[in-house]
Amino acid sequence: MLEENLPLHDQPGRTDSRRYSDTERIGSSLRGLDNINHNCPWQPGGSRRILYLGYAPLLLSLACTLLAIYVIFNSKGQLVSAWAGSNRMQPGQLLAYTSTAANSLMMFAYVQGWVSFFWIQALEGNMPVSNLHYNWEAAMSLWGSLKSLVRRRARRVSVVSILVAITSLLRGPLIQKGSYIQTIDPKLLGTIGLQVLPNTEVWDSQSADTPKFKQMFSDVMREYQARTPIHIPGRGCNDCSLSVKGFGFKYVNTFNESDSYLYLKRPSNGTFTESQIFFVTTHASDDNKYIEVDIVRKTSGCDAELITTTHHLYPSTVMYDLFLQGQNATFLTSDWQNDGVVQLLDLSSTKQGHENWKLSYFGQIANHFWGAETVLTVAWGNISVNDPTGTWMTWNSTIPDPDDPKGQIRTWVDYRGATSFLYEQNSGDQSPCGPGFDDPTNDILNGFRELALRLSIREAIEKNKAAAAAGNGTEDNPAFVQKVDYTSHQLRTEYAVNIPALALAVVVSLLGPVSILFLFKGWKALGREFSLSPFELANSLLLRSPLPSSSPQPNSSGDSIFELKQGQHQLASLLASCSSNASAEQVLESICQRAEAASDGENRTTTKEPVVQYGVLDGTGLLGFAISDVIGVVHARKPREGEML
Repeated sequence: MLEENLPLHDQPGRTDSRRYSDTERIGSSLRGLDNINHNCPWQPGGSRRILYLGYAPLLLSLACTLLAIYVIFNSKGQLVSAWAGSNRMQPGQLLAYTSTAANSLMMFAYVQGWVSFFWIQALEGNMPVSNLHYNWEAAMSLWGSLKSLVRRRARRVSVVSILVAITSLLRGPLIQKGSYIQTIDPKLLGTIGLQVLPNTEVWDSQSADTPKFKQMFSDVMREYQARTPIHIPGRGCNDCSLSVKGFGFKYVNTFNESDSYLYLKRPSNGTFTESQIFFVTTHASDDNKYIEVDIVRKTSGCDAELITTTHHLYPSTVMYDLFLQGQNATFLTSDWQNDGVVQLLDLSSTKQGHENWKLSYFGQIANHFWGAETVLTVAWGNISVNDPTGTWMTWNSTIPDPDDPKGQIRTWVDYRGATSFLYEQNSGDQSPCGPGFDDPTNDILNGFRELALRLSIREAIEKNKAAAAAGNGTEDNPAFVQKVDYTSHQLRTEYAVNIPALALAVVVSLLGPVSILFLFKGWKALGREFSLSPFELANSLLLRSPLPSSSPQPNSSGDSIFELKQGQHQLASLLASCSSNASAEQVLESICQRAEAASDGENRTTTKEPVVQYGVLDGTGLLGFAISDVIGVVHARKPREGEML
């Protein structure tokens, strides 16, 4: 395998041209082709020399910026989740791609602009010879641009290079800053139809319908006990707050009492006591006008308080504040006191004068659900007591009798109903007088509240089914559908546009491409495709034999331009004193020193730095770089259109 930098004599099958003469190396087949490249006419003009490789990438770079702006505004207001997924790129990724593509295309256009500007300047002439270096240095790096700008050389290329660097550095971050993610809580207002019975026909009916009500109430109780969601059929609404009328209760606290008890104090007329330490009962009043809820509970210890409360629940039309998620409703607050009473209802009898047993049935079923009793039995001395189940008690606790050193006190706690266990205080004191109990009032009244709402919804559903079976079903039927206003608060995580940041990003994105346009100025004067290939530069600086139609012309100093040896480099005289190992900076320093040292003896003025021009050299008819003589005259002219060079 051939290595790029190996000498040819070390590569088998290759020939080292240094071992042979020019004639032997060229061979007879290549003789007579010395001027094969002279048949290249100079063809300037707008239609011939359009810088496609300059303007096209520049326009595509600007198109990438427009595409980024489109992505930002197109994603505005869209949910972040809508852009999620492994098969879809998010706006940030798209913006990153557009920035990368825009920068790459801009750099391509910049290179084309720099090359064109170099040759345009060369054709115009009067370019200091050191600018051959500074134009190159300014285009190579930001540091080189700054140095050239400080020296006031190659200023246009330097400024453009700096602006291109700024655009490349800041375009991506600023474009991406133009799009950001925000979480908002928009307030949406609307109207929705809910299947919640707005009246109380489910209650106000003759007693013959009681069996139907019992079945409905049983279904509602099962749903409540299973803690299923409160489901309201219909269109549904997400994150909606609303108020709806339904059957409920007005809660009136009619009795509160707290008494102190000494449960281990022996009665004066016996050796045995039974005391209720926890008691819950619900039942309808004798006139079926309200449901009464009685609660008795003991605090902890043997020296305790016995607290008694009574609430009357009057049937009413109430306004429920609900939160709707889809078709599932929950109360906005867990406090039964927050429901607004619209009107009280008298359900003691029907219009036909029949007794309405529905409220009574409600109270009875609720009592089976929440009703409970806990009894504390205390016995002094050695006696036997039967427990309520008919079996002999196994005493729960035995302690010494403080009034009788030889006697004992035995206690027994009998729990009846699940509520007794649910509200027992786990104090851990193991009191012989039984536990204390927490207050179940709020939970029980909230339970009545939920049961009443569920009954309103269930009756509306049943009416809807009956209407549909009769061919009269409609979602807007006011007999079982309420139109209510809602307010929706839906947290949204969405894309938004940062207008100031985007405006700055657009300005920065335009700096580089617009500045590159100034490098294209004068491109119509170019007569062929140009580059900065080392071969093209070397070819432009090489002296050749003049065309047959040309003859050597003396220069202004009396010397022929062909006093330089044919084939010699145009810069040979300037580089004569430089070391072959000199750096670019050292070569520039040498040229400047030679210019300062050279002087006109007659006028005693210092010669300026030589200038160069790319054009048709005097006396040759060939294109090349011409360097000014000692008095600053450049022996070259601009090529003419169609001229064979």
